[in-house]
Amino acid sequence: MNVVMLKTHQKCDYVRIMVVCASEPEKFQCPLVVRASWMSTKRSFQIKKMVKQHTYVRNFRSANLMDPTWIATHFLKEMVRKPNMKCKEMQAIIQSRFHCKVSWSKCCRAKVIGLDGSFLKGQCKGELLTAIRRDGNNHVYPIAWDVIETANKPNWNLLEATKVVLPHVEHIQCVINMYANFRKVFNGTTFKNMFWTVSKSTIEGDFKLNMENIREVNHAAYDSLMEKGA
Repeated sequence: MNVVMLKTHQKCDYVRIMVVCASEPEKFQCPLVVRASWMSTKRSFQIKKMVKQHTYVRNFRSANLMDPTWIATHFLKEMVRKPNMKCKEMQAIIQSRFHCKVSWSKCCRAKVIGLDGSFLKGQCKGELLTAIRRDGNNHVYPIAWDVIETANKPNWNLLEATKVVLPHVEHIQCVINMYANFRKVFNGTTFKNMFWTVSKSTIEGDFKLNMENIREVNHAAYDSLMEKGA
């Protein structure tokens, strides 16, 4: 909140404090105000008057202040009400509400749920599958977990579960896991360079062009990536 303490005719001193919005009163006329007085018997300040309405919005000059954590915090309730909200829609809302542009990738990272697995190498063998999420405080917390014998198609049901619980949410594959599976069949420097060229395509036109290059070299490699959701 953008506020400042005044020391004018209101006589802000050790026993009386007045806090108002720091915007220009003639221009914005923000009604936010808090008045407090010192209570000697309680050894603390007591609020005498408070107007919570705050109509002035700070004009951010740098999108660096709006990281994925900030976006997730401000859009938490809206994403609960509208789980199929697209990143481009979030960008438009931020530009309209805060007069600032943020990248598509920041909005995307604010909505990510991670699915992964880890091998159990102790006395109890198997694989631990987890679904995790990062909250507005940049803390990671588990959504669901399961222990299986091996990560085969019948057991790897977290992906299918998300389609049922979150049918309208955009699903994105982990490119590292995709490449690990891709290189088992299509190895070599040529396929490696072409794969990572595709994965770094940020424009749809470049993505389609780079995928066509893979199809010209090896149609099976192209089909494999498209089947995995590339």
